[in-house]
This record gives sequence, C-alpha cells and structure tokens, in this order.
Amino acid sequence: MSSDPAPAPPPPQATAFCAEQYVSGDTWICFNAAVFPVAHEIPFDANAITGQYTMTGSAAGRGTTLFFHGEDRDLVLRHYRRGGLVARLSEDAYLWRGFHATRAYREWALLIAMRAEGLPVPEPVAVRVVRRGLLYRADIITVRIRHTETFMDRIAEGTLAPMAWADVGRAIGRLHATGVYHADLNAANILLDADGAVYLIDFDRARRRRPHPRWQRGNLKRLRRSLDKARDKGRLCFDETDWAALVTAWEQVQVASSE
Repeated sequence: MSSDPAPAPPPPQATAFCAEQYVSGDTWICFNAAVFPVAHEIPFDANAITGQYTMTGSAAGRGTTLFFHGEDRDLVLRHYRRGGLVARLSEDAYLWRGFHATRAYREWALLIAMRAEGLPVPEPVAVRVVRRGLLYRADIITVRIRHTETFMDRIAEGTLAPMAWADVGRAIGRLHATGVYHADLNAANILLDADGAVYLIDFDRARRRRPHPRWQRGNLKRLRRSLDKARDKGRLCFDETDWAALVTAWEQVQVASSE
C-alpha cells in the first residue's frame, strides 16, 4: 500500500475573483467586485448587515465575529482588534504607516496569494481601512467555510482518528513550505469538515518568510502549546501518538518540498 500523502483538497468555495480598490477621503476598500459590485454598499458593520442581509450567527474571540448570508454566499465579518496588554490602551486602533502596511491590506493580499497557490484558506471578499489622523481601524469579510468544526472541538469530542492528526500536519506543512508564518497558529484556527479536509483561518499578522526549520518548528510548537494549555484546563485529552502523527506528516511535507 502506498504511503504517499493524500492529495490536497481544493481551496474552499472558489468563486470568480475581480479585485478592485476604492478610495474616498480617509477610507480605503479592497473588494471582489464579482461578489460586491459597489464598494460603498459593502456591509462592514452589524447595522449594515441587518439592514440588507440575513445575520446567521456570531462567535466570540478577541472580538465578535459576525456570520451572515448575502450575495448568495455565507460570509464572515471580522473587525480587527488588539490582544494582550496593548489592548488596554486601544482595543482596535493601529498606528498608521500607509495603506499597504495595514493589517487588513496585508491579510487581503496574503489570502489572495495563498489561494492562487492552492492552499486551504478562506476566500477574501473585502477589506476596509478607515484612517483617523495617526491611527486607523479596519475590517475584513471572507467567505465562510461551511460545515466545519475547529480542531480543538474535534479533539474534545474524542472522535479524531490519528489519520486526521496527520491531515492537520500536512496542511500546516504545505503552509510552511511556501514560507507562510501563521502568527496565531492554535487549535481554534484550524478547521476540519465532515470529509476530513483541513482549512487554516485567521491570518492577521501572518507573513511570508524564507522557509527555515527554526521558525517552522517554532510555529508548530505554538500549536502544541495551545493544545497543552487546553489539556491542562481539562478541556480535551489526546495521546502523544496523536501528536507524533501530526509531526511526522508535517516533516514529510517539509522533506518533499526541499527535494
């Protein structure tokens, strides 16, 4: 029996993509005109969503992520918010260094590039950046990856087979092989669907780096810390053989990409 890894799933919910940019005063919007043809009608807040579309849910995290249905798609709206101690000073304002240096634009551009490479990440729909003097605030809309659960939840359910751990390792390996550093790689930012396909989400602060084992393994250790933290709190249980399956699959991708 062949030990070759299973073929990678296609990027989720691929649609026609027509990138446009709209600038008005201190507001910048990048958007897929195939989804939202008119920039100033894109719903970047809860009031706009409820006035035009159907709200389908929300998720708490660093801030509140909103789910809604519009333009024949299930979409996700996320407002950029700070974490850690700096959030005490300002929970959602960032220092302005130019539009192309904003978190929103950098995530937008990275998602477009990753999807072009066939990586399993969300489809970006629109980003908005609003400048106020030396600061800015921002939002992003992506296509929702439906019928998935987080890696964390699947482990907690106790139904995750070693093969699924290996699939997660391969997905992360593909990301690292292309030089993408995920700044918040944790078990809540990895999604699995009913067919076993793995997706990676939340690329705020992610960036391209020259592939190197040091940072790649360090990024993988970040994921391990998130699992250990949840296990210490009694939220989940897993065996070292599970983690070994993930790491082995990840290593196989790294070896294959360097040949």
